[in-house]
Amino acid sequence: PAGAVVGQSPSGGQLTRGETVTLTLSLGPRLVEVPNVFSQREEAAVAELEAAGFVVVVDYTFGGSVLGLVAGQDLTGEQPEGSTVTITVT
Repeated sequence: PAGAVVGQSPSGGQLTRGETVTLTLSLGPRLVEVPNVFSQREEAAVAELEAAGFVVVVDYTFGGSVLGLVAGQDLTGEQPEGSTVTITVT
């Protein structure tokens, strides 16, 4: 998470009062643009989203794939890498 300590220099040992310790803080997760997969075939949409660094959940409008096309997705714009994108497939 942003603000978490991800590094320290020196990394260990003992210091005396007044010596410097440098901390490296996380800027948070990398933001990635979510590809627009509307109207793509399910397999292509899943492959594209996963290649961009997202986890994909498929929700079927009719309980199963009928046309196999993406009718919607819940995330757009920039999102943290590794986020879950749910696509709705008809």
